[in-house]
Amino acid sequence: MMPVQIVNELEVHHPTTKILVLVGKAMEEIGDGANLTISFSGELLQNAEELIRSRMHPSEIISGYTKAITKAIELLDELVEEGSEIMDVRNKDEVVLRMKAVVASKQYGQEDILCPLIADVSMVIIC
Repeated sequence: MMPVQIVNELEVHHPTTKILVLVGKAMEEIGDGANLTISFSGELLQNAEELIRSRMHPSEIISGYTKAITKAIELLDELVEEGSEIMDVRNKDEVVLRMKAVVASKQYGQEDILCPLIADVSMVIIC
């Protein structure tokens, strides 16, 4: 059983846990990342608990997490492939090239088969 399925079966009362359940459900509706979101959030909470036990003030922990978010966004911005913002979404070769890494992350070894199919479908929708 996956973490989201397990969490959906629980009857939760703690406010933090309720938030995690809502986040998991929202990610599940989107269709991707629900298990990662719940697991990652749990790790962040566990680390925060350890910091609180070592007598760090919660506002310092929040400040540290806020700085980490800012740095993560900076790094993600640097990872955007140059030219993506002006990509011609009607050019199948360009679309296939840019989606390969994403598809390979979920269906490794199948990206050469799936990407052209996905591009064809998305172009029908766009046009």
